[in-house]
Amino acid sequence: MEKIRTQTSATGGLTEAEREQLAQHHRLWADRAARTRPIEAAEIQTLVKQLYALAGLREPVVVIASSPGVMAVAGTLARFILEDLPGGAASVLPLPAADTIACDAQYRPLLSAVISTLGQVLANAAPDAATDPRSNACDRTLGATYARVDPLIADALDRPTYTAISQTFDYDPLRDMANAIKDAMKDDFGNSVLTDLMRSHVDAWVRTLANAIFKNDQDTNAALETVCDWWTSAQPGAADCYWDFCITAARDVLGIRVEGLAQYAVWEACNTHSAYRYMRPAFCLACDFPQSITDKQSDSYTLGTGQNVYRWNDGWVV
Repeated sequence: MEKIRTQTSATGGLTEAEREQLAQHHRLWADRAARTRPIEAAEIQTLVKQLYALAGLREPVVVIASSPGVMAVAGTLARFILEDLPGGAASVLPLPAADTIACDAQYRPLLSAVISTLGQVLANAAPDAATDPRSNACDRTLGATYARVDPLIADALDRPTYTAISQTFDYDPLRDMANAIKDAMKDDFGNSVLTDLMRSHVDAWVRTLANAIFKNDQDTNAALETVCDWWTSAQPGAADCYWDFCITAARDVLGIRVEGLAQYAVWEACNTHSAYRYMRPAFCLACDFPQSITDKQSDSYTLGTGQNVYRWNDGWVV
């Protein structure tokens, strides 16, 4: 089959040289998905603000979360306080000191990290009167960047070429962290229920923290009901970069140029430089990368269906 290349189309499958380039490109994204170097706060803060700007949203407060667990708890508590709680941040500040809240020593780093992260959001973020506080920042940023380019890339490739990119290499390394987080921290069916892992943390220290913040059962219970829905406001970033691999392979290996690639490049950079993002109109929590990644076959920890076990430096494990 003849292989034809222009800036707007690629047909006929891959050449051997392109297959070699694609293998290198796959390793690039696999390395990004397996990153254990700490997040660069200044870099991701700048990128996230650019992402919001492309979606027509005002500049958010961007705070680094030390792990997906801290991101989920601090993010949902901040969302409840800023968007649902009468009086907003002023009604709960100052937050209680971590050492005044009783919990087992193993959970102390997580509790302290949530208080610190939540405190930074509440001290600096405020709902914008011109923006619906419940507007979906995830969908709007996705629509302004990735979603503009993905169908155009697909249209530019014939089936043999698209299949060669999307199926030639194992996509598991590009999705493994997201699979582990999904299985441990969210309900696949979108039900508002806590997974076993999330429930164990709520029982061990999150409820105690919420009681100390809200000082009444009604607000505590209402806030905790939102914890199980953390993923509805989240983008996986580098934890699930399979489709970024496909799009950038068409761009960088095949030379495809379509409208919207400049905007997509901001999405790509955000997905390169953060593991997960919890996104609301007034704030964004960018999740740090794991401290270590261990092959599950050599580890006794079995939660989740990812091939690896991911550990963050605050003690969170999936």
